[in-house]
Amino acid sequence: MMLEGAEARLRDRSFLERTFRLRAEISLVRGNLRYLRTVVRDFAEQPVGIKGFESAGEAGGTVNTRAQFAFLADQANDLYDRVDDMRETLAALVDLRLNVASFQMNKVMRLLAILTTLALIPSVAGGVLGMNLADTPWPPTLAEVSFSVAAGMAFSLYLFAVKGWLR
Repeated sequence: MMLEGAEARLRDRSFLERTFRLRAEISLVRGNLRYLRTVVRDFAEQPVGIKGFESAGEAGGTVNTRAQFAFLADQANDLYDRVDDMRETLAALVDLRLNVASFQMNKVMRLLAILTTLALIPSVAGGVLGMNLADTPWPPTLAEVSFSVAAGMAFSLYLFAVKGWLR
């Protein structure tokens, strides 16, 4: 819960370090609880006589140790399930952080695509007009070329705006 609250403030490296350290601790506890759950369940299923474990019942008799171990087995099973849920929640939190980073990277890549497209238009125009085009039927003037390049760049910006890439 603390990691979820602090996720926005932590940098990616420190967040992932703390998360992986917590995941290692959870895995260790999970293994210990799995073992505890198995041992207590075995005690609940088999008759075990442990001296001093029996307590007095309501009518002066003894409470069955199997029932006590069955209760402990249920509690150990619940603890194991909670730790397993914590592990899954932690994995989901890491996935969320990675998805946010991926989304931010997509924004950067969109910006690079826009800049590349805008730089491509004058580059192509300069490349074509930089060739020796003697005897062309259309003698372009500098004003016409500048207007065409500006119009192409403006049209490209319009297309990106319609797609929603400029937000």
